[in-house]
Amino acid sequence: MGHDNERSDMIIRILQVLAVGFVIAIISSGILLLIHPEYASFLDNEPETHVSTHQPKLRPPKAPVIEEQQQPVTVQSYDLKDRHLLELWSLMSIPAGHIDTVKYSKSPSTMELSGWAGHAALGMRFAYILFSACGQIIGHTVVNLVRPDVAKNVHDNLLQSGWRARLGVEDLPSCPKAALQAWGLAPTGNILWPLNGKADLEGTRPLPPTKKHIKFNSDVLHPSRVTLPQLRKIQILANRANLRRCAGTSCKIVGKIKRGTHAGYIVEQRGGWALLQLKDGAGWMAQSLFTAT
Repeated sequence: MGHDNERSDMIIRILQVLAVGFVIAIISSGILLLIHPEYASFLDNEPETHVSTHQPKLRPPKAPVIEEQQQPVTVQSYDLKDRHLLELWSLMSIPAGHIDTVKYSKSPSTMELSGWAGHAALGMRFAYILFSACGQIIGHTVVNLVRPDVAKNVHDNLLQSGWRARLGVEDLPSCPKAALQAWGLAPTGNILWPLNGKADLEGTRPLPPTKKHIKFNSDVLHPSRVTLPQLRKIQILANRANLRRCAGTSCKIVGKIKRGTHAGYIVEQRGGWALLQLKDGAGWMAQSLFTAT
């Protein structure tokens, strides 16, 4: 009986030791996993698999580069090969018009001008405006805009005396104190009348150049291409015929022409009147007072 009790006590102690060892083993395994998580695969029955939690940063695809197709800007200035000397024209000194506005632009490099042109005393109209810089003709534009203010304040025959132009400035001639001058082309030949006002060209050339976006004026005005007016024989019918400032009997008399034949030009005709340019004077005359051949 005593031996059975001793054997039971021994079995209980062995079981207690095993239980304590099992608990210690479990606690040690937990600590090991906390320190070295990679050992967890040894405790699983399934094969080890490693899944990365790192998510790579995805860059959006680059959009295709589309080059902007800039439309060329049409200007009234000439290309270098089409420019010519100002001195090829006959130049007057009396101003006949005005540059009213000048505006500069850098993309592409241009200058925009506007104004009016015409003979203030007699109302002789011009068809074209030519532009010069540093002694060279560099472009032209047409005179075709309505200017009621000029007709009211300058001459009633200059209603259609306005003009507008856009010029490229990158390849303009260079000289000290470079400035742009405008000239009116008279209908009486290769004669240019200066306009009041000049446009400063200093500091207008941009960097970098953008010439590829400029379309130059290829319709070049040159003295050799201008049609000269026809010299007429004008027969004055009255003993003394009046030349007037404008087309009307109420207009101021600016000259008188004797009876006879005179060489001259009929510059313009309007409402029974004609603007005559004769050796002895110029002005408007009633068409009933002369004949022309």
